[in-house]
Amino acid sequence: LFFGSVLAHELAHSIVATVRGIPVHGITLFVFGGISNIAQEARRPSVEFLIAVAGPLLSIALGGVLIGVAHLSFPWSNAVYIVALTVGWANVALGLFNLMPGFPLDGGRVLLAIIWGITGDYRLAVRIVTRIGQGLAIVFIGGSIFWFLKSGDMLHLWMLFLGLFLFSAATAARSDIENHRRRYNSSLN
Repeated sequence: LFFGSVLAHELAHSIVATVRGIPVHGITLFVFGGISNIAQEARRPSVEFLIAVAGPLLSIALGGVLIGVAHLSFPWSNAVYIVALTVGWANVALGLFNLMPGFPLDGGRVLLAIIWGITGDYRLAVRIVTRIGQGLAIVFIGGSIFWFLKSGDMLHLWMLFLGLFLFSAATAARSDIENHRRRYNSSLN
């Protein structure tokens, strides 16, 4: 059910991109979530914003509906209550986590769209949000190590892997986007 929720989140991005004229080649699900394989970057900040915010908003709305279903089912089905409540809160967490301003998370893309819209400079916006993404990753890595050393509980190390993943993804995204933008700009000349 949770991977179905991640798929719904990615479908929301894909549908908005398609409606805005940007092709989508597919959706990939993996252990930390998923990614919509959108064929090209948005050409306007407003489109980037709409595509980025669609997934988290759907996750939060789906979470709210499932939490509502859980509370409605409580008197007659303990199993439905537990599953709906668990998946509902997982969706709310998914939506809120993805709104964190670290690129390439959706919140980083929302921030990219806002900075790009204000400055009119896509590359500056990319540099800012990827650095924020790397900083957020470092906070995750440092926090994970701190809590692991303090408690000795291996469970705290999951944030280390998440931080490493985010750092790597932010670094790769910066390189990919700037290289893609260079190719796009050079093809216009």
